Amino acid sequence: MKTEQISVIVPVYQVKAYLSRCLDSILSQTYDYLEIILVDDGSTDGSGALCDEYAKKDSRIRVIHKENRGLVSARKAAMKIASGKWIAYVDSDDWIDKDMYEKMFHAAVANAADIVIVGHTEEFPDKSISWKNSIPAGIYEGQKLKEQIFPKMLYDPEIYRWALSPACWDKLIQKDLVLRHQMAVDERIWDGEDHAFIYAAILEAKTICILDEAPYHHRIREDSVSMAYDSKGIERLGYLYADLLNCYRKSGYWDILEKPFAYQMRWFLLKHMKSELGIDVYENGEAVRPYLFPFGAVPCGCRIILYGAGNVGELFYRQVFSTEYCKIAAWVSQDYQCHVETIKNPQVIRELEYDFVVIAVADADVAKEIRETLIRMKIPEEKIVWKDPLIKNSI
Repeated sequence: MKTEQISVIVPVYQVKAYLSRCLDSILSQTYDYLEIILVDDGSTDGSGALCDEYAKKDSRIRVIHKENRGLVSARKAAMKIASGKWIAYVDSDDWIDKDMYEKMFHAAVANAADIVIVGHTEEFPDKSISWKNSIPAGIYEGQKLKEQIFPKMLYDPEIYRWALSPACWDKLIQKDLVLRHQMAVDERIWDGEDHAFIYAAILEAKTICILDEAPYHHRIREDSVSMAYDSKGIERLGYLYADLLNCYRKSGYWDILEKPFAYQMRWFLLKHMKSELGIDVYENGEAVRPYLFPFGAVPCGCRIILYGAGNVGELFYRQVFSTEYCKIAAWVSQDYQCHVETIKNPQVIRELEYDFVVIAVADADVAKEIRETLIRMKIPEEKIVWKDPLIKNSI
C-alpha cells in the first residue's frame, strides 16, 4: 500500500498543562508518516516554548508562532504550509489512541474515501463517555449520501442534535477539500468554526467512510477557550449564519438542508442566550417548547419503557421522576451509545416486564417510524403510546 503523508494541525493557546500529553499521543502513532504543525497562537503561559522543545526532539514537528487571532486564523496559517495529502486536527488539550491514524488511513485508501469519520470519548474530570455518530458505520457515496447523510447530519429530529459530529478533530480529510473550505471561513467566527467548513466539505465529498470506533479523547474543562464567555457571541453568530447559509444554498441540496439549518442555528442562539442571560433555555426546553408527558394515556402506577433520549425524553423522565406518576422500567434510545449508561439499547425491551412503551419524540414521522420498529420487535400495538407533546394528538 502506498504511504501518504498526513499533516496533523494542532492550534496551541494557553495549554501548557495539557500539551505534553497531546503531543506525546501524536508522536507515538503507529502510522508515523506524519507532518505535525503546531501553531502557537500568541500563548503567554509557556506553551510556545514547549512547542519549540518538542520540535528539537522530533523532525516531524514544525512550529509557527503568531499573534493571537483565534482558531480560524491559526488553522489557516497551518494550511498554508501543510504538505500532506491528508489533513487531521487535534485540539491541544486532547489526546488520541496510538493506532488512530493508521486505522483511518487504511480505511481511506481501502474505500477511496475523501473523508473518514470516527467517534470520540468525552473526558470529564470524573468520568469518560463514548460518543459515536448516530449514522451507522459504513461507506456512503452517491445516492446514499443524499438520502442517509445530508438530511440528518445537521439535525436529527429523533435525537435532537446533529447525526454527524461537526468537529474537525475526529476526521481525516483530503487536503484539497480542506483548502477549499477551511480557507474560506470568516475569521470573525469564534464559535462554530468547525461547522463553518466541515459540513461544506462533507457536502462536496464523493465518498465518506464512518468507523464504529472512538479513538479521539476530547477533554471537557470549564476553563477551555470553547467554554469561555464571549460578550460578542450573538453578534459573531451572524457571521456563522451568513457563512453557512451561503454554503448550503450553493450546495444544490438546499431543499433538504433548509429545515435542519434552522434547527442548527436555533441551537447556537439558545446556547448564547444561556451565556448572555444566565438562563438554561436549551436544556430546560420548557422555556422554548413545553413538552408534556402523556399522563392521560397511561395509568398511574404502571411500568413504562421510555423510548427517546432527546429533549422530549429528558423532560418526560424528569416529569415522571418528580411526580412519581409511574415507574420507569428502562430508558432506551436508538443512539444509546452516545449517552450515559442510564440509556439502554432498545433490544432490552424484549427482556423486561412493562405495561407500556412511551415514545418520547416530538416529530410525528419519527414517532411513526419508532412505532413500526417496535411492532417488528413483536411489541403489542396496544402497549405503544405516543402523544404529540405540544398539541396532544395521537398517531
